[in-house]
Amino acid sequence: LNAHMTTSLLPIRRGIIAGVYAQLCDNRTVDDIESAFRRAYADYPLLNVGNLQKYPELLSLKRVVGTGKTHIGYEVVEQKLYVFCCIDNLLKGAASQAVENFNALFGLPAVTGLNHLEALT
Repeated sequence: LNAHMTTSLLPIRRGIIAGVYAQLCDNRTVDDIESAFRRAYADYPLLNVGNLQKYPELLSLKRVVGTGKTHIGYEVVEQKLYVFCCIDNLLKGAASQAVENFNALFGLPAVTGLNHLEALT
């Protein structure tokens, strides 16, 4: 697997978009990728993941800033996988991770204390 990652410097106060690009092997399809994401994150309520052809809004920082959510969008073009991830770097980057760890330590749902945050405009 030969993967490359890029980040972008944007004129915004909060939020990060990262892109990962990789060459697929063994004739994998978009269905294979979708299945892998669904299996990996089936029980994780703070993630929205989907094919960018169906869900282009997954590339919107406005939808994650001020929340503890992660948005992952992907697309497969000619055996090349493009994956983009959007997070609020102040929450998901540190603060909400501490709350999620606390919740895991005490057997609470991952969204406890995080699911009522509202995105900043």
